[in-house]
Amino acid sequence: MSKAADRDQISPGPERVSAQEVARARLRARASAARVTLRRPSLDPQGRGGARKARDLSPVGAADLPDNSPAVQLLLSGKRAELVLDAAVAALLSPLFADVIVSNKVAELPLRRVAREFGLRHRHLAMTLEEIPQQEPFAVVKAGLRGLWITMLPPVLGREWEIAAQPLHLPTIAVNRKSAPPSRFRGMSRWLKRRRPKHVLPLAVESPVEDRAEAALLSAIRELCGDA
Repeated sequence: MSKAADRDQISPGPERVSAQEVARARLRARASAARVTLRRPSLDPQGRGGARKARDLSPVGAADLPDNSPAVQLLLSGKRAELVLDAAVAALLSPLFADVIVSNKVAELPLRRVAREFGLRHRHLAMTLEEIPQQEPFAVVKAGLRGLWITMLPPVLGREWEIAAQPLHLPTIAVNRKSAPPSRFRGMSRWLKRRRPKHVLPLAVESPVEDRAEAALLSAIRELCGDA
């Protein structure tokens, strides 16, 4: 037997890594790069693992990055996370710019066109005039949404971030419905209703959300992080 054959028997070749392990490794690498890109405090771009160890934080594993977590999906979007947060802000503050059509006034808004268009499509989540902050509403609401996002992250990741603002929560608004006055043609109206099929259209107010801030953030992640 040749020496080469002897070496092959003594030291077998490397085992093949499964596709799932490769995918998990890539996901961890994406998360690491995204966290560095976002430049959060307590994060060391030169040694992320060392920074976590210095703060007595456990290492991040594949189980800490669930694919079905919207908060993790936003984290993996990197710099696009700012656009997603701006879109959620636009949905909540749509009353402030919904009627702005003059070009120079539109240019003064701290929101990009994609965010503004998203906000107009989700105006049913808007804050009331009483809920909108009086001072720097765009910055205040964005800070609250960022705090909400951090609370939605898995604990092993959320502990890396410092919540600078109170997480924003907006409960459901009670809608007061008013009945229209009776019509003079009530009898004819009833006759027409019997002849025509009844169609019920879904309305946003008919399906109230428990938390408008969370709904705005999740909708923005779902629509704008698909290609991230």
